[in-house]
Amino acid sequence: WSESEVLNTQQSCTIDLIELPRVNLSFRSKRVEKIDGTVEHRLYSNDNDGLYISTSAKAREMVEKLLGLIDHFIVLQNEDNDLFVLVPGCALPRRLHVDSTHLSVQVLLDRRNQEWINNMGEIRCYLYPVHSSKSFLITPSLASSMYLMVMYFITGAYQEVYKMVDSCVSEDLTPEESQIFNQLEFLGNDNHPDAHACRLKLSAVTVGLGDSSAMKCPWSVFEELREYVKKYDYVSSACRLTIEEEKLLLKMCTPSFGYRMPTELVNRSAYVSAVGNIDSIPSGKTLSVKVGIDKPPVIDNFDSGADTSILDNPKNCMIGSKFFGAAYSRPEEDQVAFGGLRALEFINAAFDHGVEVTSSSYGFPLMYDLLV
Repeated sequence: WSESEVLNTQQSCTIDLIELPRVNLSFRSKRVEKIDGTVEHRLYSNDNDGLYISTSAKAREMVEKLLGLIDHFIVLQNEDNDLFVLVPGCALPRRLHVDSTHLSVQVLLDRRNQEWINNMGEIRCYLYPVHSSKSFLITPSLASSMYLMVMYFITGAYQEVYKMVDSCVSEDLTPEESQIFNQLEFLGNDNHPDAHACRLKLSAVTVGLGDSSAMKCPWSVFEELREYVKKYDYVSSACRLTIEEEKLLLKMCTPSFGYRMPTELVNRSAYVSAVGNIDSIPSGKTLSVKVGIDKPPVIDNFDSGADTSILDNPKNCMIGSKFFGAAYSRPEEDQVAFGGLRALEFINAAFDHGVEVTSSSYGFPLMYDLLV
């Protein structure tokens, strides 16, 4: 919107008000004279007192480093040069699903999901103050914390997810918080080693809420822990579970009916128990851990020896002749090899007769012979 009187389309005008109805935001233009006498036009937020849109490229680059691949945000600042990140939350975030050859971390924002928008209420954006150290964002509410965690998960910033898990736990969830938490279910196909660690961390911190809690994790602790143990060497140091957390998760593991605990989890349980008791070992003593090993499956290798069945049983050589009819009658070389009239006559005869797999003259043996 402009307060200038515009008489024609070629006339310039001022921009005095910007409205963003979908996210319930508006900004007003204000002329500010600085101490050094320079004049600056700023866009002040009507919804967040004292904050205006930052035009500093340095501030933008700093926030981009904190948010990684999350790119739908505005950087705000105040008179004291404190920075804030404004992220719209009225679009349902999802990860772009591609084929299984690689993991997609591209974000899809569904801006037409009315149920998601209704659960947001009147405030449809999350405001994150940037810490004075410029090294992390401050999350002022549970909903803002959970939304940022989900966005980090979608974009593959697993170390940030792991650090935020402890601040995303509550016994009761509002509809807004519940719909954000439910998005974790759609990330269950993420098989990155750190993704398993993040899901297990969330299971460990929410187990005390009970099975009837709104934050009941939608994945199997048994399957997640099994994958975590298998991929442990590839889990980053920032996402590795503590010994106490692993013990708790091992107690939560219940294999499907009729199945025993897999060997890798039995061995892991023995290992973490030994590590947990290592402080009680007297000086100069050692501790050994007994581990099991699965018997390798017996596989018959059909290429292990020479196949002499056709020599041992002459009747086997009759199968080919029965299938292809009589013995293969190879055409003369001058009939097909050198082209010309005789080759055309041979081709016409083949089409007149009909090419059949079982034919001795115009069947599979001839096709194979021509290819070789």
